[in-house]
Amino acid sequence: EFGRTPEFQEYPAEVLVDIAPNTEVAQLWIKTDAYETEVQCVPELSERSTNTERRSLTSRGQLHVEGGWPKEIDVGEEEHKVRYRKKAEKEDWYVSSTKALVAQAEVYIKQNNAVDIYEDYFVGPTPEDMDCN
Repeated sequence: EFGRTPEFQEYPAEVLVDIAPNTEVAQLWIKTDAYETEVQCVPELSERSTNTERRSLTSRGQLHVEGGWPKEIDVGEEEHKVRYRKKAEKEDWYVSSTKALVAQAEVYIKQNNAVDIYEDYFVGPTPEDMDCN
């Protein structure tokens, strides 16, 4: 029975209980106009404010359709991009930046490889030992 798809059927309306109104209780009812009130159940605490230095903020957006190419490079022209890459790869900063990024990435790769994903980190019953039914 459990897990079986329910089958709904149409039945005619049926009154299960018919409770007559209690006139004694109805006489105790007081009709009032609606009103609003506020209730505070916590103690009032003091509050301080500080005048801090105002910062002017600007919101800027950038759409990255393809890379972060300089303005003079037309991203639609593959030849312009290849020429710029070759020029950049000959610069001294390119080699030093690449070496630094590779060294930093290598540290994270070694950390990731050091984690044994099959090690039991928690003591106690395993999921196989638990009866979920």
